[in-house]
Amino acid sequence: MNTRRFLHELMHNDRKRLAHFSCSAVIFFVSLAMLYWVDKELPPSMQQELAALGFTVLAGIAFFWAMAMQLVYILSRLSK
Repeated sequence: MNTRRFLHELMHNDRKRLAHFSCSAVIFFVSLAMLYWVDKELPPSMQQELAALGFTVLAGIAFFWAMAMQLVYILSRLSK
């Protein structure tokens, strides 16, 4: 029930939805920049691979959340 309330609040609160989208977009692009940095600055090693994996997963989660916020935005506009 808590998740449903959270999604309902996001659907009806434009400012909160935009804040979630903005934060996830920033995290996505910072993760991509860090992935580039890991590729260029760290020597080939297990540490480099794990850092690359971590930043790739983080970028994927942030991208998913940003797209979810866009879908919530579209649904909120359709419901109005």
